[in-house]
Amino acid sequence: MVPADFPDLVSVQYGDIHYISSQVVDDDPTRTNTGQQFGANLYIVWNGKAWDVISAVVSRIDLSVSRDGGVVFGTSMPYILHPQAYRKNEVTFYKLGSANEMTVQLRFWGTNRFVASNGVLNIYQ
Repeated sequence: MVPADFPDLVSVQYGDIHYISSQVVDDDPTRTNTGQQFGANLYIVWNGKAWDVISAVVSRIDLSVSRDGGVVFGTSMPYILHPQAYRKNEVTFYKLGSANEMTVQLRFWGTNRFVASNGVLNIYQ
């Protein structure tokens, strides 16, 4: 991999995952140009401003909550999913706070396919 293989700032999106096959520095001014240095055989994910190194591609669900009708969402809370064929994933988030009106946003991250069906949202007081 060479610095020119990094995406440009216009096309890179939050959550984009890339595989680094050989040692490289992200220092191409026409690309993301973070100045970060990476070793070989790594996965990196774009966090909006820089690259985060992840040890392996894992599937996860991020939940964020809006208390103003979906205009602004708060910080995402991640839930790392079990590997494929290792038990059922029953996702539970705790301590979401209280609100008269609440909009929930779920983001599914991973390189595998996701199947979500017959979902039920339970709210406890």
